[in-house]
Amino acid sequence: MGCLSVSTNLHVSVETTYRVISNLQLLLRLSPHWDLISLTPVEGNSIFEVVIKLYADNTDKRLLAQVAPSNDFESYAFTLKDTITKKVEFTLKQNHHNSIEITQKYHIENVNDASILETLSVELKYWHRAIIEYIKLQEGSGLRKVFFRWFMDKIWLRLKLSERKIAIIIAKITILEILVLIMLIIGWRVIQSFK
Repeated sequence: MGCLSVSTNLHVSVETTYRVISNLQLLLRLSPHWDLISLTPVEGNSIFEVVIKLYADNTDKRLLAQVAPSNDFESYAFTLKDTITKKVEFTLKQNHHNSIEITQKYHIENVNDASILETLSVELKYWHRAIIEYIKLQEGSGLRKVFFRWFMDKIWLRLKLSERKIAIIIAKITILEILVLIMLIIGWRVIQSFK
């Protein structure tokens, strides 16, 4: 069994962090590698049928997810079964600097192919980063954070990955258009001041 892991230290509360990492639907939506199509309970709250659309090759995959929450609010794990059985485990460790170390691990069965491990390593890194950014957004009560939490939950995470990419491109083009317009107005004012 192979193991890949990544860790981050954050100054956030254990309750906030555990609330995020123990929400399977949210975790699956935060992945930048697939769109969550459906999450259906099969057996109580421990086994789910997950349908995702992989962004890389635009194919639908049906997976079984078996959830194994802990009672100590320090870990949460789920296993995704497909051609590769992958256990995704989160552990929280309180540090002496009032920070929490959040570790996300992949435990992978029967994989010896270096290219698959490299792909899974990249997947883990970017997924972990998205989860960490979402956790940071959950702490605090300022107007900016409240707005971005609402935006993430009600709009952004409901979009498909392709729709998110299109929205980012449109936002960049709009910002560029505004900058060009501002430069034209400044240029026009400068020209008018010399007349």
